[in-house]
Formats: sequence, structure tokens, C-alpha cells
Amino acid sequence: MGYNFDTSKLNIKYTAKDNSFKLSFADNAKYETILDSCTIQYSAGQNIVNNDMEIGDFNFEAKIDNPCPIEGCATEQDKTKMRNEVSKVQGFVYSSLMHYPSVKRTIVNEQEDLPNIIKYHNDNNEVLRNYDDRREESEIKILVMHYTVSDAPRSFNTLTTPRGVSSHYTVDKNGEVMQLVPESKSAWHGGLGYWKGINSINQNSIGIEIVNSGINTTTNECEPYSDAQIKAVEVLSLDILERNKGILPEYVIGHSDLAPSRKIDPGHCFPWHDLAKKGIGKFPEVKLPEVNEVIFTKGSKGPEITRWKDNIAKVGYKVTPDDNFGEPEEQISQAFHMHYLAKYPVTEWDTHGETMLVALVGEESYLTNGA
Repeated sequence: MGYNFDTSKLNIKYTAKDNSFKLSFADNAKYETILDSCTIQYSAGQNIVNNDMEIGDFNFEAKIDNPCPIEGCATEQDKTKMRNEVSKVQGFVYSSLMHYPSVKRTIVNEQEDLPNIIKYHNDNNEVLRNYDDRREESEIKILVMHYTVSDAPRSFNTLTTPRGVSSHYTVDKNGEVMQLVPESKSAWHGGLGYWKGINSINQNSIGIEIVNSGINTTTNECEPYSDAQIKAVEVLSLDILERNKGILPEYVIGHSDLAPSRKIDPGHCFPWHDLAKKGIGKFPEVKLPEVNEVIFTKGSKGPEITRWKDNIAKVGYKVTPDDNFGEPEEQISQAFHMHYLAKYPVTEWDTHGETMLVALVGEESYLTNGA
């Protein structure tokens, strides 16, 4: 990849034939960067992002008092100021090129496929490589939904820098889908977790990060996902499932399902029921009792807890081998209620949860089997 650096005039250009990159200085000290179809303008101290995609952080530490071509500057001080500004932009450019040019984006509207999504590869930069190779024995069996708890620029920055987190895909609010890590690689999205006997979540899963501000734990309110976003998630998920036949409906889960002690995404606003009707995930059609009563609370004990754990383990959650309903069980109840009943927070176990659980696992409830 080569760069042509023209210092004979104020407009300074970088070009790279393989990614259509161009950078120019305008004579009002405004910088315009064009990467693929993404235009970003930088003026003193702030980023103006035209299409909600930020390549990286950049900030002018000093303005050029007397902008002029390097060759025609009146003083060495002016030349130094110009060179310093060029150096800053050059560093930013090289950093950006490590990430952005290989990421292609598509907006999913009503089309039924995902054309032109190109995998993001970082193999030539081991320092910033934010994924692992999949082990030879690994099998992709899980599809995990997340929310980002940040806007698109911050999400992109977090998921493409060496911060110990990444995902295979992101879905923006306008339905834009980006693939950041190849499915053949193990992205760092699941962390410590468990689902249906699988402990190595990252090695056995594909992760989708959806741009969303998440649950406000003060008000317990969640941000609704946009229609365009859910349409994109639907099309993307069906495409993933078609190519990965080992992902069964009961293995399409949320981050909170595999790690209920530490995660609450994608939250109770995520439309699991609607997606299941499209063939994405498992969601039984049941009629809930008109009266919802609490069955277990923290500290409950007895054989009925053991039977409840047997059933909840069949769904996929990790349980402890005792007859106690404690904090881990509260966390499982909360994850279950978010996924199957769109409620948050619910830590106790109730008849609505029990009705849904029995329908999921095809077993009789301990409430109706004479216990």
C-alpha cells in the first residue's frame, strides 16, 4: 500500500489505490477525510460525522495561524507548525487504515439477502488483532445477541481496537450491518459463560452487537430497537443460520442468558417473540395465567427448587446442585424473564415464568404433578 504525499501546495493528499483513500487540507484549516463512501470533517477540536461512522479520535492541539504551502511559508516557525499538523494527521491516517478500509457496510431495507458484506481481517497486525483462531474441534453452535450501550462511533471504536472485546457483526439503528470479524475466527464477545453444556462460548458462537443505549438501571426502562435494526437482525440471523446448520433454535440466545450473573443485554426490549416467528430462536406460544403469583423468592428451599433447577437447566442455564433459591437463581430468573416475558427486573420466580418454562421444556410443572 503506497501513499503519495504532496507538499508543494496547501492541499495535501494521500492516495491508496486499493481502498480509494484521500485526505486533503482545506485552506480554512478544515480537514476532510474520505474513506470509501464515508466522509468525515475535522475542525479545531471536534469531529463532525456525516453518516454516524467515526474512524477514530482526532483533536487539533493548535491551529495554524498563517496557513500556507510549506514551500512558501515566510518563516521556519510557520513551516514547523504546518509540519506538526501534517504529522498528526499522518499518524491518524495510518491508524485508521489498520481498521476501516477492509470493513464494508450494507444497509438492510427490504431486501432478503446481505450483498457485499466483506470480512474484516486484521491478520497483518498482530498488535491489534482482536480475535482468536477457532480450535480445530470447535463447532459453531450458538448465536448470541448483544447491545452495545453506546452509539455507533463509540461502538465501532470499542470493537475494533485492542480492548479485549470484539464481535462478528454490528447492526446500527438505520439497519446498517458491518462484519468486523470473520465467522471462521473466534470473536471476543461472550466472555465467561455457559449454555447447554458449553463453556467455551467464544469458540463455539457467533456474536451480533446491536447499537442500543441499553437498560437504564435507575428507571428500568430500555431503548426500543428500531424497525430497520430488527429487520437487519432478522435478515442477518437467517443468513447466519442458513450457513451454520449446527445452530439450533434453542441456541439463539442473549448475552444475559449465558452470563446471567454479570450481563443484562440485549434487554427486555429485544423482540425475541417476533424473531422466533421468523425462525430465529425458540419461543413457545402459551396463554399466561391472568393472575401472576410469586412462587420462589431468595431463601426458598426444598425439593420443588431441585425440580425447578432440572427444568431450567434443560433450557440451557447453568445451575448449582442444591435445593436453594439464592442469588444465582435470582439472576437466572431475571435473564429468563427478560428473554421470554419481556420483563425487568424480576428476580423472584412466578407463575408466568413457570408457565413459560414448562412449555419450553415439555415437562409438567412441579405445581401440577402432586408436589
